Amino acid sequence: MEPIVFKTASGNSYLYSPLVKALMPIARNDYEHFKSGVMDNDFLLLLRDRGYLDNYFAPLDGKISRETIEQALIQLPQIVFETTTNCNLSCSYCCYGEGYDTFDSRRTQMGSLSFQTAKCVIDYFVKIFARVPVSNAPKEPFAISFYGGEPLLNFDVVQQIVQYAESVTFNNRDLFFTMTTNGVLLAKYADFLAHHKFKMLISLDGNVYHDSYRVKHNGSASFGIVMANLEQVKVKHPQWFSTSRFNAVYTDRSDVGEVVRWFREKFNKTPNFSPLHMPTKGAKESQRIVSMVKKLVIPEAMAKDHDLVTQNPLFNRILIFTSKLFGNHVAKEYNLWDDLSTNIPTGTCVPFTKRLFVCFDGKLHPCEKVSRDIPLGEVNRNGDVIIDCSKVADQFMTQLSRAKGKCQHCYMQLCCTKCALCYSDGVCDEFTDKRRFTNLLSQAVSYIEQNPDIIQLLNDNIILK
Repeated sequence: MEPIVFKTASGNSYLYSPLVKALMPIARNDYEHFKSGVMDNDFLLLLRDRGYLDNYFAPLDGKISRETIEQALIQLPQIVFETTTNCNLSCSYCCYGEGYDTFDSRRTQMGSLSFQTAKCVIDYFVKIFARVPVSNAPKEPFAISFYGGEPLLNFDVVQQIVQYAESVTFNNRDLFFTMTTNGVLLAKYADFLAHHKFKMLISLDGNVYHDSYRVKHNGSASFGIVMANLEQVKVKHPQWFSTSRFNAVYTDRSDVGEVVRWFREKFNKTPNFSPLHMPTKGAKESQRIVSMVKKLVIPEAMAKDHDLVTQNPLFNRILIFTSKLFGNHVAKEYNLWDDLSTNIPTGTCVPFTKRLFVCFDGKLHPCEKVSRDIPLGEVNRNGDVIIDCSKVADQFMTQLSRAKGKCQHCYMQLCCTKCALCYSDGVCDEFTDKRRFTNLLSQAVSYIEQNPDIIQLLNDNIILK
């Protein structure tokens, strides 16, 4: 990576040194000298002598070991159970559809989780957590989560898992339950979910038009059914319902202002927006998915809204740039996060540091978003949980090594958030060359110049865990 000079929208000039991790304003004539390659003035010569003008090369030779994986398992914060692959909806943009190849294998392997498989996983972690003596320190939150398909289609197993999990002891953990649901069966099972204080994430894209890609298998709209369920639960369990969150997929039928106003009017909530990911090139339905993609833009009037500030793509870039790229800025709480990926390719999470995902068939993965073709463990036919930590570490590093060559030439390598395990073909669609990175830097710093309170605002809105 080479040092970069750029100008902001207001005409100010800056130098960014990736080696020193410094951003500094420079005079216009220094900018012109740097761009021309004539380093003959005192200031630029001083910068050169101090290393500011040297290129940065990251060997990306960090290695994840067996001990790293073992420690991640001991500190695991969440188990996600794929309760079933079946769904009572057939959303047009579904990531398990034929617009993406990441989950090709899942389309041919459908099924539902058994309680016995889930019990084996729970028992395994009861033993893992017991390796650490009981502490008087505040307990760490520990989530058991349910995912699908639509998880409520396998409610009997959900019920069994909850009852069993509440009957065992997770050392030093504060157990709670979460679920992602499309809301079609929410009213039917709300009494149980409310009683066990589930934290619900409800998939709903907005009003009847915004939500019109979410359809039943016969192609008819699901909006009316879901709204009737939500209104019923809102009346019967108002306090519990008020803790629910909403996720709205952002498509060509979405408008941030309209969607936010609708959610606030109906539920006094602001949704989390999920951009529709670009489809896999060459996939059967890729062109259809492309036609639905729309860039997420937060209106300027809402940009600094408490519930939207961390959803703004530009603000997220400013946050990660100021906390990862610039050694002359301290981002407070953000720097408390344990960054294990500093010296390895990509922004891929170290397996099990965030969660463990249990497929319906007992295969184990680092999360629900990765390809299912290469599991990191399994619950075998004898009911044993098999996680070979040395093998997981080696397998993880082998997969990342394929990206190393390209990562070393990417200007986002110091602040990459891309998961290499999410794409079966290993292609990174966010590779950033010098020219593109220069433009991104200019946009970020231009906004900071015009809104100097933005860094403090972002830091104040960071939520740890």
